[in-house]
Amino acid sequence: MVGVTQTPDESTLRKQAETAFARQNWKQAYDAYRQLAIHRDTTATKVPDDLQKAIDSMRRLNLNEEVDGLLKESVANHPNNWKLLSN
Repeated sequence: MVGVTQTPDESTLRKQAETAFARQNWKQAYDAYRQLAIHRDTTATKVPDDLQKAIDSMRRLNLNEEVDGLLKESVANHPNNWKLLSN
């Protein structure tokens, strides 16, 4: 189909995020880690690290005013993730 894009699976998206973060490509790292941090089906034990790296990327992009929104969205989508809530 033309014009249809697929969202990469969690493992592929995390690898893309890690590569972008290591290369200091903060925008791509932020986009990928944000998707992981807010997606309801992301592996629960991985969410806190994904969120932290998304926030690290946001700060490098001078998006500090948007951090609270990401935190709220992530917590709202993972209300029973005690590891996320304890950070």
